Amino acid sequence: MSTIASQLFNRASSDGKEQEQLLKLFWNRAELKKEFDKLRDEALDLNEQIARQQALTLRVQQRIDQLEAHLANPDTADRALAYYQLRAIWSGCHQRISSLAADFERACRDREYREQVAAFRSALSASLRSVHSEIARVGMQGDELAAQIKILRERRNRKYGVWNFFTRRRLTVEINAKRLERKLVGSRLRELNDELESRSAVELPAFAGLSVDARRLINVRIIAYAQELCVHFATDDLANLAREAAARALTDVRYGSRRDCRALGRAAEDVQRALEADSGCLKRVQLRARYLLRGCRYRNETDTVPTAESVGGIVRLDDQGRKVGEVSSVNVLVDEYWEIFSVLLD
Repeated sequence: MSTIASQLFNRASSDGKEQEQLLKLFWNRAELKKEFDKLRDEALDLNEQIARQQALTLRVQQRIDQLEAHLANPDTADRALAYYQLRAIWSGCHQRISSLAADFERACRDREYREQVAAFRSALSASLRSVHSEIARVGMQGDELAAQIKILRERRNRKYGVWNFFTRRRLTVEINAKRLERKLVGSRLRELNDELESRSAVELPAFAGLSVDARRLINVRIIAYAQELCVHFATDDLANLAREAAARALTDVRYGSRRDCRALGRAAEDVQRALEADSGCLKRVQLRARYLLRGCRYRNETDTVPTAESVGGIVRLDDQGRKVGEVSSVNVLVDEYWEIFSVLLD
């Protein structure tokens, strides 16, 4: 009997091990299938990316071949050069307002963060002063109770004899009451110290972001700079031609004869050099921004971009920021000069 039981037990144990191995193989197979499906999906995504990149490379190569053909043709070379000079004006002005916007945003962020830190520290200091004041007041109360207990104990010690029994008992009751008050004062002091420690451990909150007023100010300065660039490139209608070049293909633009194209290219080069050497541009931008701020209107209290009507047209300003004439009717928001909406802050 023992031999049969032993054989049955060993067979059951062997069957259990085989089932466990089968389960492990099953789960391993399921995990491998999941991993295979994941790798297959990644391969499909990579193939799609490769196809898109190949299509993009092909389009770029076609544009390069087209440009080479235009530059190799004497009849179109001057037009191509003028076209890309105008596109350079557009991209350069976009880069300028983007850089200026980043500088303004950084300066406003630093200022508002310093103000937030100062306000936090001021509030924390006031809060800690109130706790310190309460600790001092409660501490003085505890000292007064300790002094009163000492006086009562000395008075009780002087009341010896049977005839002072009731006086000593009354003084003992008063002492115990004062001790209870002092115990409560000590408990209050511990609570105040814990509160002081918890308040002192409060960390500076994270910066919540630029305020609406700061974003409005930055946006008005960006608009002012965009207008100032339009004023600067108003010569030979370069601002409008640059906008056209940014929106249209080379084959869709015409600038006249080869002589006209060369003259346009020289004008674009001269005006760009003048902009690089213009040291008073930022000062004029500040004056223009102040002028625009007086007339800016917004759709609601949280909107940060002024309505196009309130900044329409470009005026000429004197050295004091006063209007002395009209430059053009261009609205940099409506016409989206220098891709301004990609720079403005929401």
